[in-house]
Amino acid sequence: MSKNKHKSKKRPRIEAYHSKVSNPELREVTIKIDQKSGELSIEGADKNSGKLVTSYIKDSGKEKILSMAPTQKMASAFGLMANIRMNFDVLIAIDTNTNIMNGNKISITTSFFTPSLISSNLNAELLSSWISFDCIDSLNPERLGWHLVIKYNIIQKKNPPQKIGIIVDSELGLIDLINKREIPYYADNLLPDNVQLLYASETETGSFPNEMIKCCDYVSREVFEQIKQPEFILPTPRNSDQYHKGHLNVVPNVPE
Repeated sequence: MSKNKHKSKKRPRIEAYHSKVSNPELREVTIKIDQKSGELSIEGADKNSGKLVTSYIKDSGKEKILSMAPTQKMASAFGLMANIRMNFDVLIAIDTNTNIMNGNKISITTSFFTPSLISSNLNAELLSSWISFDCIDSLNPERLGWHLVIKYNIIQKKNPPQKIGIIVDSELGLIDLINKREIPYYADNLLPDNVQLLYASETETGSFPNEMIKCCDYVSREVFEQIKQPEFILPTPRNSDQYHKGHLNVVPNVPE
């Protein structure tokens, strides 16, 4: 019997633009392509509702979404990275892992970023790692992690204005509302004007945004291993709020 007989095959991926039109009675749309810029536009479409979704159909017939990127501008070439380059200057991926240690809920948030989206040889570099303590049960620790990176690595850095895409692997059903600033991403905080969330599933392979999420996950796991060592003493944070008991910035000791 072949060893690969029961090995699951990679299902065909579907890439589709999703966009809402301003006129609910509209029955036909006109699609235009700017030959110079490569931008695709749909007459009557609401640019703020556009997104590129990559998915496949599961055995159950349901759609499994692997990535989702907002697209105020749509690339006629399709492709996730083609659209990301058309809409963003910088990518940041954020992932949070949570475990119980000595009776405390400990969350490790790690972020990676791309120094440039222009180069065809993309690479991601470590941006930051954070330890947060005892996030309340009603709040997803991932959203606390987003806030730490946005607050300390984006807002307080005061870098030149750039369009920043933040890749996350959580809260897929809320991302549209958060991007439209209809709901806060953490506490009463709305996303900064130059920031939008993208979704990338860690289970997908061969996609740069998904690989960035995997890098974050790997480093967060390494940080957990470091702080579990008997010689590692966690300082007591003094920056708690109603949602958690404080956070600390850490420098991961991971192989190059």
